[in-house]
Amino acid sequence: MAEPQQAGYGLGPSPIPSDLPLSAPILHDIERGYNTAETRDTALPEYEKATKGSDGGAVEKRRKEKGKGLTEGDQEMDALPDNNLLIVMPAIGLVLFLAALDMSIVATALPTIADQLNASPSEYSWVGTAYTLAMTLQTPINGRVSDIVGRKPMLYAAITVFTIFSALCGAAKSMTWLIIARAFQGLGGGSIIGLTAILVSDIVPLHKRGVYQGYLGGTWGIAAVLGPILGGLLTEKASWRWTFYINLPTCAIALVLLIFTLKLNPTKKYTFRMLKDTFDFLGLALLMSGGALLIVGFSQAADLGWGNPTAYGVIIGGVVSLAAAVVNFLTTKRNAIIPARMFKIRTTLFFLIGSLFQAFAFIPSNYLLPQLFQGVRGAGALGSGIQLIPYACCVAWSTVVGECLTDVGCPA
Repeated sequence: MAEPQQAGYGLGPSPIPSDLPLSAPILHDIERGYNTAETRDTALPEYEKATKGSDGGAVEKRRKEKGKGLTEGDQEMDALPDNNLLIVMPAIGLVLFLAALDMSIVATALPTIADQLNASPSEYSWVGTAYTLAMTLQTPINGRVSDIVGRKPMLYAAITVFTIFSALCGAAKSMTWLIIARAFQGLGGGSIIGLTAILVSDIVPLHKRGVYQGYLGGTWGIAAVLGPILGGLLTEKASWRWTFYINLPTCAIALVLLIFTLKLNPTKKYTFRMLKDTFDFLGLALLMSGGALLIVGFSQAADLGWGNPTAYGVIIGGVVSLAAAVVNFLTTKRNAIIPARMFKIRTTLFFLIGSLFQAFAFIPSNYLLPQLFQGVRGAGALGSGIQLIPYACCVAWSTVVGECLTDVGCPA
């Protein structure tokens, strides 16, 4: 039988035993990652039928009892918990949708919020920055902490924190109140975003994981499209406060569904002492302090003007801190926030650089475009949301296509 295309990037196939039918190598190909629709639908059942009754029966039994997917070594892993994915995945997608929505729904409401709460230019930017920065802070520790306290308790706590501080954001009487509440809301949102990706790997077989990750990617796309429109609609027809209050009933529904339907295997035993001994606290501190200094520096420049030398000093301090963080990631013996291989492998390094430039363009435009449409062109909150539709559709399309490419791969 002909060797599959891109066979192991140069590695030869496993030897074919003489007592197996010609379709038998297909199973080994799948175990090594050559998982195509044609082989899944045809050759694998033929192989299982041919081997039934001999030692292949033991293989079949083992595969039924254990294994997350069809890759080599999965037979040593615990069986997946029995979940009704038709209920569980929409509930996971709903909380992810809300966490992603809060990155864009506030954008069209922000000019109105700034006007009513008398925000300075730096306070205007901090409403969005506080949420994003807190999400970034939470992302590296989601997996470690969930190994200690368990996936469910952490997910339920994240949804609760996100819901409570959404209510506090909606009740804000000043910009300081709103910014602080947004930061804590971002901690909950960051946990939700990180844990949803972890949960997919815990409850979905490996060969279906890309499909479900694509669904979650589509959730991001929908949030990007609906966020500006929904924010503008609520601001004009009700109040900007409802851009936050909308999270309360939807989070409650998702939480109830997850409490009664989500089933997970017990996590491996991991202690806070192990976290203390292995986690890269220095790297996290340098990364977050560098990001915070850059934000404060640019905020001071926005308020006081670029002629103020203090702003330059703070910005330079942020750049130095981020450079020190990279050096730490390359040299630390602990579990680095960004592993050293990400910088040493050319492909991943280019992806990091590309993600950096994408963030430079995407995050500011989310908040500055509505300000342009409303403050310069005179559009209302809803009108600015409508004008953002082409931009949001491109973001959604790119997100879904990226997930599809991740799932099927690119041709050689």
